[in-house]
Parts: sequence; structure tokens; C-alpha cells
Amino acid sequence: MFLHPLECAKETFFVLQRMERQQYGLQQEHPPVWKDGHHLLYVQEGEGILRVDGDPLLLKPGKIVLLAPDCCVEVEGRSCKPLSLYDFSFTYTVASDTPAQSKKAKAVFSPGHHALSAQAAARFAQLLEQMEQLAETEEPLAKWKQSILFQEIMYLAVSDPLTTEETGGTREAIEKVLLYVQQHYQEDISLKEVAQMHGISASNFSSVFKKHVGLNPLDYVTQLRMAQAQRKLKASQPIELVARQVGFKDPLYFSRIFKRTVGVTPSAYRKQSQTDKIVTLLPHLNDYLLALGVKPFATLPYGGNDQVDGYLPYLARELSETKLTGSWNKPDMDELAEAKPGLILGSNWFHINLESVKKIAPTIPIILRDDWQSLLLELARFFGKGEEGKHWMRRYEQKVNQAKALLSLSKARDESVMILTVTCNEYRVYGGRRQLGKVLYEDLRLTPPAGISTKTHYVCVTLEQIQAMNPDHIFLSTNNSNPSKEQIKALQATKAWSGLRAVQKHQVYEVESWLNGHAPIKHSLSIDVAISHLAESKQWEVSVM
Repeated sequence: MFLHPLECAKETFFVLQRMERQQYGLQQEHPPVWKDGHHLLYVQEGEGILRVDGDPLLLKPGKIVLLAPDCCVEVEGRSCKPLSLYDFSFTYTVASDTPAQSKKAKAVFSPGHHALSAQAAARFAQLLEQMEQLAETEEPLAKWKQSILFQEIMYLAVSDPLTTEETGGTREAIEKVLLYVQQHYQEDISLKEVAQMHGISASNFSSVFKKHVGLNPLDYVTQLRMAQAQRKLKASQPIELVARQVGFKDPLYFSRIFKRTVGVTPSAYRKQSQTDKIVTLLPHLNDYLLALGVKPFATLPYGGNDQVDGYLPYLARELSETKLTGSWNKPDMDELAEAKPGLILGSNWFHINLESVKKIAPTIPIILRDDWQSLLLELARFFGKGEEGKHWMRRYEQKVNQAKALLSLSKARDESVMILTVTCNEYRVYGGRRQLGKVLYEDLRLTPPAGISTKTHYVCVTLEQIQAMNPDHIFLSTNNSNPSKEQIKALQATKAWSGLRAVQKHQVYEVESWLNGHAPIKHSLSIDVAISHLAESKQWEVSVM
């Protein structure tokens, strides 16, 4: 249920945590995302549908949506243009008469949505442009300026009056129709009768619906039914039962519509979705599967110098019964064919000929990305492990918040932290785009060294540049392909190294090379390692989750 935002208290202070621009293409599948805090969404261009905990909402340019914490969000693009929106995550404080009585308020805002007036939308666009320009600069006061601009954005979001076009009439009626269809799609419903129930003329219902949603009513219902059918088939439900559950009396007709819409028959789709005998062609994918409680039947060996019995060190015990096949970048095709797997997960990391692998079993290419959370939820939905995926995300966010609370008591919160990897021929300093940097800088909000952006993966630097950065803390490791740690010993023997502030304060922490990876379990362990070195509290309990 969407409610309009309540009137804001007179002395409310907003703190912008993150500003992201997101795009959603037409007919592309976007996994659900768990929103842990307060969020403001602003639609810049394109059209689509937003589902908050299953409730649908139409998105059009100029629309504002306020989300409450702990909600599950799904977005679909519905126009020829990509749906482009801004996502602001924020906190807010309501000031009382005395500073001692000031506290976080939980009742000032309720989830809500409305469209900005033309005047407010123009000003909103100006503020966005200014905030984006500030995000690209290294100006010391840039974040402060962004925070000031965000106060005005929030003022526009909660104070701009709702337009009659958006609060009544056709748009609201279409939203009610969408909600009704979401709840009754499995029934034999008459869309024209549904339209009349909500005050829309039957004669022009189809054109009005397509104008607002981007599809005609029948196509929308078909897509909705097929999406639900895919989820049920992944859970290994009988095809005849699935057909009835999504509104088809004739299983054969359901199969024809399913193949026309999805591209394969229901039986082929269900076979592709089986979790029996899964083979992964990238060892790092096993991290995602284990987080969801899915154990692979076979995998390629991990090729890092720090491997344990051919597995990633931190997964070796969990994967002890998982068969190793081939080499680190090439599967043994004869072994695969003999094993008769139910599903093969490929990847975009190595140039493995997936067309030849597809002849052995259904093969799905997995595109690794910087946003590991969305990949985890995408795999969770594919394997029918949606609740497990959401549960993992909740626990991870809880762990992050607990870690930040401990760090707030530590001097490390105000000091610079460097992630330095020594390879055979270079020094790499990591930013916050991926791997351990994403945990330290994006999740835990620690401060990177001067000149290192949180949006950067890593940069190659000289020893002189490390001296200039002069961090307070250093997480130090080799690259996992290094034959030894001789490079680290050579670095530590230099006069420049001994003069670094972190070295003199005994705040250099040698960590295992596998830690600088990018996957859910690995990120959870990274938090444990960071806290064990940086937090002054000894009460942190290490847990893989």
C-alpha cells in the first residue's frame, strides 16, 4: 500500500548516504533488490513499473517515490527509452528543543509517491546536475555542498503539492487495475469488466492501458502469468499444476504460450532450472551458490597460488565433496559428458567455448558484475531461493551496521586506510569499486588515501606515490598468482617503507590474497578481518554467516 508522505517537521535534517543513477532496459530482467534504509527515487526519463513488496506502481518522468526501510523492490522498463531514475539513500534527524533530546525519527515519513509540478521538476533537474558535477570533483567541500543541495531536494519532494492529474482520474485508475490484476491473474478475468469496475470506459481501455503501461492489457497479463509460471517451474512443480495456478485450464495451450513467450517449452525450462548436478565453470561462482545453500556437483580448480586442494581456501571445507574437473581455465569435456550434469553455469571471465558445453547440458552464461548483491538475488530467483537471498542480504546489512557501530568508537573512523597489493612488477592501490575496497570504503565508510577514488577499481602507483599518500593503516597482500611473498619483503626493506605513518604506528596488516575478491561470503569474511584489525572492541565474533 502506497501512502503520501506526511508533513515534514520544521527542524528536520537530512544526511545523504549515497546517490546513484540507475537504468532499466525494455524487457530486460532485473532481479529484486532489498532496500535497507530510507530511499527517495526520482524518475528522470522513460516509463516502467515499480513493485514494492509486490505492490505495483507506474513510473513516469518527474515522479517521486519515498521508500521505507526493509522493503523488496523490483523495477521493469516499459518504454522504448531506458527507464532512468535516481536513487538517493538517506537518514534524517528531527531536532527537539534541546540537543540532548534530538533523536532519529521513524514516523515523519511514510512510503509515498507523487509527481512533481513542472516548476518543481525543473528545479529538481538543476539540483541533480549540480550534485553530479560535485560527485566528479575532488573538492574538499564537495560533500558538504551536496548535503546542502540534498536538503532542497527533500524539501521539493515533500512540499510540492500533488497534481490533480496524478492524484485522480485515469492514472490512479490504471494503478488500481494493475493491482487487481496482480492479485487475480490466475483467475478467468475479463479485463474490460475490471476496467469498468475502476471507472475506465471499456471502449478505450486498451489504448489508455498501453499508453500508461507500455503493453496492451492481454500482453501484460500474459507476461505476468509467464513470470509466475517460471518461478513455479523452478520449484519443480508439475506442468499441469503450474498451468492451472497461473490461469490456464488447458496444459497444452499453456505450453504453446509459454514457448512463444519464453522461447523454450515448460519441460525444457524446468530441466534448465534443476539444482541437481550443477557444474560451475568459474570457482568464484561457488561462493554465490553456497550463500544460497546450493552445493555444486563439480567445478573447475581454483588456479591461485593460495589454493587448498584445488579450491578457494575459504570454501575448501564446504566444497570437499565437489568434484574437480579439468584445469583452472578449461573443463574436461569427456568428464563432463560422463557426469551428465543437469545444469552448467558458465562465466564471462575465461574464453571457454560455451557452445560446445551446451551440447552436454543446458548452459547459462553468468555475467559477473561490480554489484554482487544483484547477481546474488538474480541467482536466488533462478534457483527458487528467493527467501534465502533476501535473508542473506538482511544479515549482511546487519553485519555492516554492527561493524560501523564498532568503528565509530575507533580512531580508524577518522584515519586513512590503504589497500595495497604487491605483484611481481607493480604496486596496486585499490579504490572502492570492487573487492575489499568496496567493503572498506562503500560499506564501512572508511576513508581511502588521498587521490584514490571510491569509484576506482585499482591504480598502479610508485613507491614515491605511496609515500605521498602516507596512509594511517595499510592492508597488505600479494596477488594470488604470485609465486612467493619476496616482493613484500623487498618493499619492507626499503627506507621509504619504514618512514610511512602506518608502519611507524604498527598499523600494517598482512592479509591473505584471496580476501581481495568479490562475492557474498568473501565480503562477509572481509568485514571480520577489517574489524579484527581496526576496531578497538574485542567483542566482535567472527562469522561466515
